[in-house]
Amino acid sequence: MWYLFTQMWLWILFSFALGWVAHWYYSGRRDQTQTDATKRQTQPFVAATTPSTTPSTSPAASPVAPEPAPISEEAEVSQPQVTSEKEEHSEKPSGFAQEPEAKDNLKRIKGIGAVNEKALNDLGIYQFSQIAQWTPENIKWVEGSLAFPGRIGREDWVTQAKALASES
Repeated sequence: MWYLFTQMWLWILFSFALGWVAHWYYSGRRDQTQTDATKRQTQPFVAATTPSTTPSTSPAASPVAPEPAPISEEAEVSQPQVTSEKEEHSEKPSGFAQEPEAKDNLKRIKGIGAVNEKALNDLGIYQFSQIAQWTPENIKWVEGSLAFPGRIGREDWVTQAKALASES
């Protein structure tokens, strides 16, 4: 019994010593790394330039960046046109009405929580019958407007809405 007790304490002492050595080693490396990073931050930035026509005799000579060519006012700058899915689907399709007197609890559809219900209400979707009548274009527009690519099809909102609309 004493043998096991002694052996356990020796392993604990060994583990403690090993942890202390590892801490000493890695904390010393971290301090050195921080010193190197501080040195890099204080060194001046030297921009990369094209080689000049006259060779420099001193390898430590700092290169001088050439002045940029002036841009003429006549030159047209063509910007790439970036269109997001929201811009493509900015026109509201038919079937999205004003707020009706009686709103359905859209959270009954699996996959629609409180946040999604509010977002759908903001888009003009308040009733199961509206979701039940969605066309593929409507689904694409809602997914683009709410950033839910493929979610409506995966969770089968339209079929669930048809079943819930028939109940009420």
